[in-house]
Parts: sequence; C-alpha cells; structure tokens
Amino acid sequence: MVVAFVGGLIGLVSGPWVLFRVRRQRVLLTAEPWRSVPVQYVEIRAGNTKRGMVLITENGAGHPLSLVSTARWNLGRSGLRDVREAQIVGNPAEYVVIRAVGSERLTSARKPFTERSRRRWRRLFDDEP
Repeated sequence: MVVAFVGGLIGLVSGPWVLFRVRRQRVLLTAEPWRSVPVQYVEIRAGNTKRGMVLITENGAGHPLSLVSTARWNLGRSGLRDVREAQIVGNPAEYVVIRAVGSERLTSARKPFTERSRRRWRRLFDDEP
C-alpha cells in the first residue's frame, strides 16, 4: 500500500509536467519544419547522474542548451552523442525539439534560466577540442 501511495503521489506531480512538455513539443512540431544545424554535445555530472548539453550554432551565434528531463540511460539512445549535425524545430535562443539526423527519437532542450548559467554552459563547449 505504501509503495502504491508513493507512486500515486509521484504520478500526480510528474503527470501534468509531462503532458505540458508533450503539448509544447506538438505545438512546435506543427508550427514549422525541421531544419539542420551544426551541434556539439557534451555530458556533465549532475549529482549522481549525467546531464546532456548541446551547443547549437545558427546564424553565427552559439546557443548552449540543456536536454530536458532526459534519464541517464536515454542519453545514448537520443543519438546526439556521435553527430555533428542535428535537426531542430523552434528558437534555439529559447526552447527547441531536437533529433539526430536520421533518428526518430525526439528530445527537448531549453535555454539556461540565468545569464550566469549561460556563460557557465558556454564554457563547457569552449574547452572542447
């Protein structure tokens, strides 16, 4: 009973969040076509797990973004680890839906909430070889 109760509470909190994200993706995907952009990908430690980060370069500007709510074991399945070009929908300065070229697995990515975070995320890619 306790496990079911805790699971129900988790579902009540995370369910609306997931539905919101799916709706946001659906709106973006119907609003505009996919476009190919250069991308760099890194993973950073975030507590006991990893976080996927991408740098999207479009119109000469680099936009560091964090993959949204991606479980550690799904980072490899996204196909973004090994590509230099990806397809996106949305504004890379805000929020995008991203996929590796040739992949059907969709992932969302968001901008940093603060300017300080943006600078810190950008340094991750400046240190790349």
